[in-house]
This record gives sequence, C-alpha cells and structure tokens, in this order.
Amino acid sequence: MFEANVQTDTAGNLPIARIDGYAGGKPILAFLMTTLAGCAARPESRAAAELDRFSQAARLAVCAVCADLMRATINSGWDYCEGEDYQSYVRRTGDLALGEEAFLAGARHYHAAWTDIEVLIARVQALIVLLETAPAPDHPDLMAHSVAPEFRALHDTLAVAMQRGARQARLAIF
Repeated sequence: MFEANVQTDTAGNLPIARIDGYAGGKPILAFLMTTLAGCAARPESRAAAELDRFSQAARLAVCAVCADLMRATINSGWDYCEGEDYQSYVRRTGDLALGEEAFLAGARHYHAAWTDIEVLIARVQALIVLLETAPAPDHPDLMAHSVAPEFRALHDTLAVAMQRGARQARLAIF
C-alpha cells in the first residue's frame, strides 16, 4: 500500500488524509506516472492516445503540471538521511546494491525536490480544475472520480502546511 506525506521545511511531515478518512497516495503516484508516460510516448501509442481525450490545451497543461509535481515527489521508502554521503550510507545501512552513482543521483533528487509551497498549491489546483472540467482519458489510473479526491486532499494538506509557516515542501510517497 502506498501512502503519502507532505514534507515541509518548517511544519514537519503531514500525512495526506482524504475527507473520507482514507490515506492518500497510490492514486496520486499512479496518475502522475501514467500521465507522464503518455506525455512522453510517441503520438501513435496507446498511452498518448489516452491523453488525446483531453483537449490539446488541457493535454499540454496536464503534462506540464504532472512533470512539476513529479519533480517535487520523492520515494520516502529509501533509507536516506539528509546530507549523508555514500560511504556513511553504506556503513549505516550495509546496502552495497546501490552504487555510488545511483546514490548521488537519488540524493540530488531529494534536495532538488524541495519546491515553493505556493507553486505546489497552484499546480495541484490547476490539476483539480482539469480533472473536473476536461473529459478524462479512458484509463483506470486517470479516472477523475478516483484521483480528484486524492488531489483535493493533497491541496488541503499543502494549505495546512502553508498556514503553519511552511515555505517549501515536497511530496513523499512510500
């Protein structure tokens, strides 16, 4: 099961909880990954065809918004401590399967994922509007009725974080 938290620079980790009490996460990740696959796919592919049900303007917008959100997403299941170097990581975890190059790339992504919270709120709000107004693609991971509540919960969690003084945030899915 996937769950998601909003990690912030000042307000700690806030779980994404939907209004119905369920933990948010898996539909967000599935939507982002499926959408980005369609955005990057060849025009004749099934993945791209699914996105063609959005209007051209909505498709461009959803691809850009999802790319921004994916850049702000980290795998919080990775046992990484902020500021840790590769040798310290190996000594602490014993994980030799992860090479130094992959470790460094992951660490760079962890640092780069911090995003202005107002930008994240605006991106999520734009995505909610698209989900609620554009005809959705016919794909189980892109169905508006299943992902819109997840993105509303993410929006509400980001708003709480901003009210608590957060200026930067990232989405941690595990």
